[in-house]
Amino acid sequence: MKGFLQASESPHQQDKGHYSAAVMTHEPLPTSEGYSHSRCYASARADCSPKLSGEHLVSDSVLRLTGAKAVTTTHRPWSRHGEPATVGISSFTAKVLCEHHNSALSTYDTAALDFTAAFTYFGLKLLTTPELVDSPEVFSISGDDLQRWVLKTLLAHGAGAVFRCEGKDVEIITNRKIVDLLFDSGPWPSEWGLYIAPTLSDPITPASVNNFYGGCQPFVHKDGYLIGGLVWLGGMALALALFRPEANDGGPLDGALHQPQAVQFLIGDMVKVVKLAWADDRDHPMLSYNGELTPVARS
Repeated sequence: MKGFLQASESPHQQDKGHYSAAVMTHEPLPTSEGYSHSRCYASARADCSPKLSGEHLVSDSVLRLTGAKAVTTTHRPWSRHGEPATVGISSFTAKVLCEHHNSALSTYDTAALDFTAAFTYFGLKLLTTPELVDSPEVFSISGDDLQRWVLKTLLAHGAGAVFRCEGKDVEIITNRKIVDLLFDSGPWPSEWGLYIAPTLSDPITPASVNNFYGGCQPFVHKDGYLIGGLVWLGGMALALALFRPEANDGGPLDGALHQPQAVQFLIGDMVKVVKLAWADDRDHPMLSYNGELTPVARS
């Protein structure tokens, strides 16, 4: 059965983006004195613990949501030539963070799990309720934590030499300005951060319910370093920009909503909402899939 919403291309067939990096406008927090582990990508904070730990490329809890024990990947180091390889979830890791910094990011895993579970649950409801009648339901998730989870996931792939572009490893920038975005609660530069791209999203389909993690893809600067990327959860394309996107540039962020307050489904008599809470007090747009089953952006 075809899903409710307009189909999009496979996430693995999208072209990699190439953008000019923007200059950050806020000052980093002062550096504290301490130990920096040479193989921890957060070492610029100078508060590392001595031992490295295995950072899951995608949250362990997300991958195990429906009881899976392994994943299939075409990424290095498990697949050198792009052939599908099966990897146990416990081994789907890269040693790119010290134990201290790895444990400090666990809250973000919870936000990603809650987001994925909400869309999987809504998909099951909408695909299996013949009359499309049900009581309204709302899931609330921290938008700030989800935003940082996407950044964490992209950095893990970059630091683990998983991402490739034009035959070369995609480098990551690990100075204090970037790393502090991940670990601190301060504001991000204007127009940086999380976007949801409805034209690349395909939620509430059998495919998105059964395969709720759809992969990730980097945005790469022309000089070869990571400036963001896309991660698919529950059929939703979550984009992260470490630059100020240009409007109508033909890239994957065309039509994307910056830091939306919610994604809601108004289908038949069903109302299902995933609310994203943000720490700032500005107005955030809403992405609504209405009764015509077409995504609508609302301010």
